[in-house]
Amino acid sequence: MARINLHNRLINLQSLYNHPNDTFKNVKSEDIVGFLTLPIRRRRDSFLSEPRDSDSSTSMSYAYRFKYIIIGDTGVGKSCLLLKFTDKRFQAVHDLTIGVEFGAKTITIDNKPIKLQIWDTAGQESFRSVTRSYYRGRAGTLLVYDITRRETFNHLASWLEEARQHASENMTTMLIGNKCDLEDKRTVSTEEGEQFAREHGLIFMEASAKTAHNVEEAFVETAATIYKRIQDGVVDEANEPGITPGPFGGKDASSSQQRRGCCG
Repeated sequence: MARINLHNRLINLQSLYNHPNDTFKNVKSEDIVGFLTLPIRRRRDSFLSEPRDSDSSTSMSYAYRFKYIIIGDTGVGKSCLLLKFTDKRFQAVHDLTIGVEFGAKTITIDNKPIKLQIWDTAGQESFRSVTRSYYRGRAGTLLVYDITRRETFNHLASWLEEARQHASENMTTMLIGNKCDLEDKRTVSTEEGEQFAREHGLIFMEASAKTAHNVEEAFVETAATIYKRIQDGVVDEANEPGITPGPFGGKDASSSQQRRGCCG
């Protein structure tokens, strides 16, 4: 079993180095060592830039496809939020994310199907160079902290600075204070989260991956904000790699349909 596991890890590493673009050109050698030595966990698409779509039944039925990245310290509940959103499940004991994991789900905004592709990143410092490689080409970021661990809130500025340094200036960011079901263990007030979001131009919600409070809302509100910015002309869908108009058409198709409707 150990030999098979090592073989699988090496396959992932080979895909990393042979990737057709330069996504991983800044990955450090210590990250590779960390990947080989951390406990193995079954994952859908670790270390892949464009993994296979787990939502294949609706893979071609969308007006837009938005790409997200989830960032934040280790243990804040990033993977739990993704699992709750995509699979409606909560996993109390969750292995550390190694590299990057992937999930997908189609939602509805303005009566249009919007496909979300979501990359869940590792929070460990040893994988930060891997995480940096994933900022490019993302339309939305979910920046997560744990309301019961103040240090995760204190690190938000560093995460945000890194995201804005490597991502598109038009990327929409949702700040999520996770684990709001643990009110008796709270060390970060709601007002502090609201103030941080206000000062940095972020959307803000407190959520609980355990109870599902605001989980769906956080992902959907991020998409709704991106969609509105497209419709308002703030974001050019043609020049944002994290936004892809689908077969149902983007902004131009909507305008064309409206014109046809007016002409009767």
